[in-house]
Amino acid sequence: MAAVVEMWMSELGKLGQKVRKRPLAVSSKAKVNQGEDRKEEEEEVVKKEMQKDSSSSSSSSSSSTGLSEETVFLLMDRFAPL
Repeated sequence: MAAVVEMWMSELGKLGQKVRKRPLAVSSKAKVNQGEDRKEEEEEVVKKEMQKDSSSSSSSSSSSTGLSEETVFLLMDRFAPL
């Protein structure tokens, strides 16, 4: 068993050396740029949704609850303590 553990440790050491040899600056910059792009896209989507919500709530304020009365009653029956 000790031999197996030692073999695994040596293989992990070799893999660690290979990872350290790779240039990290290039891959990390690409990841940062992708993350920034995603954040910008998410912000645009959120802004659009907020605009849609504000325009729809001003046009129909009575249907802004989202849940019908029957749905609320079913949920109350299901999760109410006995």
